Amino acid sequence: MQVSEEDIQKLLNYNDRSKDMNKKRVDEYIPRAIAALMNNELANDNKIDKRLRNQIASFGSSVIMGSLYSAVIFFSDYSGDLSKVKGIRCALMNCIYDICSFEENTSYKSNKLLKYLLDYDIQIKEAEKRKEEAEKRIKEKEKRIKEKEKRKEEAENKEEITKLNKGITKLKEEITNLEEKIGALEKKIGELEPKRKSRFTTFKEDREKILDAGIALKLALNYFEKVEVEKSKSKGKEVNNG
Repeated sequence: MQVSEEDIQKLLNYNDRSKDMNKKRVDEYIPRAIAALMNNELANDNKIDKRLRNQIASFGSSVIMGSLYSAVIFFSDYSGDLSKVKGIRCALMNCIYDICSFEENTSYKSNKLLKYLLDYDIQIKEAEKRKEEAEKRIKEKEKRIKEKEKRKEEAENKEEITKLNKGITKLKEEITNLEEKIGALEKKIGELEPKRKSRFTTFKEDREKILDAGIALKLALNYFEKVEVEKSKSKGKEVNNG
């Protein structure tokens, strides 16, 4: 859908302008907001869900009065059914991600904004959890080796000792593999940590972009409402002429 400069200027007159918002960025975001609403199925056949405006306002208030992360987590706590408010909230977060043009990541199939903001934290926590699990398994295997070593000392025949030696060797190989896995996880955590810290350095800018995207969405709703009114007028004229 093409949006003319004239349409954008008209849209800008619908809302009181915030002193804190970036006017140029909001102007740039409006066409993206219109496209995002359509791509995320929040505007079908130029019709929008009447609950959208309240949800956009609620999200903006949550970010300003509370925390960006907590607001995004709350609004991302669902996916799928757009007939439910939770579904609208989640789709709204995807809209904001698309509008802000954050780094493209094809692994973000849903909850894109949440994953963008917390992706490195999530990856680090997952790696740390896997590392802890591997360390736990090493301790278990070391315990089993000690048990086999003790049984070997008490063994009365060569066949049993050979069997126990094979079991000990296998456990030691498994421990070596787990240690290599831990090393790889530690390397991954080390690579992710600077990226996580870097994400925090852009937090203020990201927050401003997200708030401006919310304003652009509110203005985009006016566009769809305007189209709907014009359609109704056109139908009315057709009926009268008929």
